[in-house]
Amino acid sequence: MFLSVGFVLTATGPATLGDNVFSSTSIDEVGTDNWNEFEDHYAFVYTNPEKGSKKVLVKCLVMNRKLLVETLAENSSQPLHLEIDIDDYVGESTSGNYSALYKNLEKLVNGLEKEVISKLNCSAVDPPRKLYLVKEKRYLEDVMAHKQAIPFRRFCGGVGRTTQAKNRHSNGQGRWPVKSAKFILDLLKNAESNAEVKGLDVDALYISHIQVNQAQKQRLRTYRAHGRINPYMYSPCHIELILSEKEEPVKKEPETQLAASKSK
Repeated sequence: MFLSVGFVLTATGPATLGDNVFSSTSIDEVGTDNWNEFEDHYAFVYTNPEKGSKKVLVKCLVMNRKLLVETLAENSSQPLHLEIDIDDYVGESTSGNYSALYKNLEKLVNGLEKEVISKLNCSAVDPPRKLYLVKEKRYLEDVMAHKQAIPFRRFCGGVGRTTQAKNRHSNGQGRWPVKSAKFILDLLKNAESNAEVKGLDVDALYISHIQVNQAQKQRLRTYRAHGRINPYMYSPCHIELILSEKEEPVKKEPETQLAASKSK
């Protein structure tokens, strides 16, 4: 999770337990092959190059059925403590069902991002907005019609600028990937049909999880002039998509209807 938001793992094992853990100037990325395990105690040092090589020390301690996480940022004297009850997130299902696993771990990941990463970055992090199904379908249809552009924030070398991208809080670089938009739109329609079969309210659905993973590349061939044949690799992907129904807030009972506490 730390690696996905820009941190680089720079130290594990005994190097993380010394007094000079923050004085080291090394920001080279390391693996987790030699991570320390002393009586269920783990420690890591992460560096964020985008924040001026700021370092973060993360210690984890497994105690009975609880996971104790303690994090300390460089030049900070206030560590963050987080106590996690493992039974609340593991669940009873051991079948490896992805949807069940996601349901159990979603709350844990959101809590770590809110309590740890947002504070260690020393910047206010906007809460993730809910991608409602109806609005996202309309947005993809506008992309295909070149009415709205998709902003490019990464891998944007050579991407032109357009006013449509500036309207979506970007630096102005954006394009209209029609093929990709059509593919995602078809996927959303498929998920919407599955939700209707299960009796869910389509108007209250939002995209709670979407992730694109790189799949195994496939070897293809292309036919060139003069009878030549050149190989090239086809790069497919796996897409994980979960639609959830909006939860209705439960109103608190008025105090006049609450049972009066018995005085001792």
